[in-house]
Amino acid sequence: MQAEDDFNLTRFLPYLIGRIGIYLNAVIGVELQAQGITLPMWRVIGVLWQRKKCSMGELSDAAAVALTALSRLVASMEREGIVERRRSPKDARIVMVTLTRRGRTIARRLIRRRLRWNAACSRS
Repeated sequence: MQAEDDFNLTRFLPYLIGRIGIYLNAVIGVELQAQGITLPMWRVIGVLWQRKKCSMGELSDAAAVALTALSRLVASMEREGIVERRRSPKDARIVMVTLTRRGRTIARRLIRRRLRWNAACSRS
């Protein structure tokens, strides 16, 4: 076990994992931005691709976007024709979000690129 005096943040595993995440998000973010997509938009698209539909609360948790920011993001994505919001028929207080046809087309393109990128990183 190391003494506290020997502690070095840059060798602390959670710190290193966080730094890797920041780096990867920056790399992915640049590529997404060239396609008019932000990283939070990508996460929303990815979650909706996998789950088909989500409540705003579920989407917030799964996409790691704060609910207040998600409301604005989803409204913007709806204006762009990427997602659609509808009230739940079982509980009108719940708003469900799904990808539109355009959203699914965008998702396919992005997912193909992400899978190729993931495979290339795995080979390195």
